[in-house]
Amino acid sequence: MEKALETQFVCINCLNPSSSLYTEYSRDVIRMTECKNCGLIVDKYIEYDITLIIIDLILQYKSAYRHVLINLNFKSFFRIIFIFLLCDAYEDWIERKSLADPIRIFYDLEWTFYECLLKSFNGIFGLFNFYLFIN
Repeated sequence: MEKALETQFVCINCLNPSSSLYTEYSRDVIRMTECKNCGLIVDKYIEYDITLIIIDLILQYKSAYRHVLINLNFKSFFRIIFIFLLCDAYEDWIERKSLADPIRIFYDLEWTFYECLLKSFNGIFGLFNFYLFIN
């Protein structure tokens, strides 16, 4: 039981457990913890602004998702699911938009975004049902 409490964080690069993200020496001086496995900083996102984290989430960086899902004490999971839903739909929409005819009216592009949003919602809903079925 004590081991689980000691390793509540993971390295966003290699998923190695870590007991802390940083060491605080004084009010103004902190040192980021280095991973014992890969040698990189355990979680570089703790010093990033939320805007940069959201950009990395939109770009689908695994390390940003690991930071938000594992290393943050985030209480509102419905809000984060909604953000992930929008990020996934936006990524799919941009991909479809690049493959589509360049002369499309705005409403057609908007409808395509709604289709991507529905597809993402179905994927998350299916994953949630699968998780409930397993447990």
